[in-house]
Amino acid sequence: MEFNGALDKILGQKTKVKILRYLTKNNTEQSGMRIAHETGINHWQTLKVMKDLYKQGMLKMHRAGNTYLFALRDDHYLVKELIIPLFKKESGSIEDMIKEVVKVCNKIRKNILISIILFGSISKRKEKAHSDIDVLVIVKDSKDKKLINDEMSKNNTRFLTYYGNTLSPYVVTMDEFIRRNKKGDKLIKNIIKTGRVIFGKTVGEMIIE
Repeated sequence: MEFNGALDKILGQKTKVKILRYLTKNNTEQSGMRIAHETGINHWQTLKVMKDLYKQGMLKMHRAGNTYLFALRDDHYLVKELIIPLFKKESGSIEDMIKEVVKVCNKIRKNILISIILFGSISKRKEKAHSDIDVLVIVKDSKDKKLINDEMSKNNTRFLTYYGNTLSPYVVTMDEFIRRNKKGDKLIKNIIKTGRVIFGKTVGEMIIE
């Protein structure tokens, strides 16, 4: 391995990052064609990246018939100490953020929250670096809406500093949610279709009630 600036060559290319991310999550012996298909990178470019990573000692490679099979070497220093922990932390970043959102909402007082649904670009996996953290917060009573908005506003600077994203709550009561869903409200319908429940009751449970 290169001890000086090794990550320049490893993480300085988008295709390498994409392939390493995939192999970290799916570390079994695979052909270049399979890896190309799963990552959406063309076969020729994939093989070029794989051979380069092999030269750097980060991959195992052996011939099987007419093809080569590749897998990450999890006993290699860079893979074990840097690459695997890096992508594990990356994949857990959204869960860390979700826990923080729920924690903020739960600071107020117990039993006012019915459900929290993450929606928008983050739930669709189409977010940009500064996309808002859109959350639908469903509460019991109208008087609880201000409490949630105030608490979210109070914590917004911390989220913006730590994650680079603004907290954007949309607070409704359960009655409002059910009524607007029955009327075919486009926003509510879109949240139901693409959102992710991160706390409390599912959409099905609320609608049945």
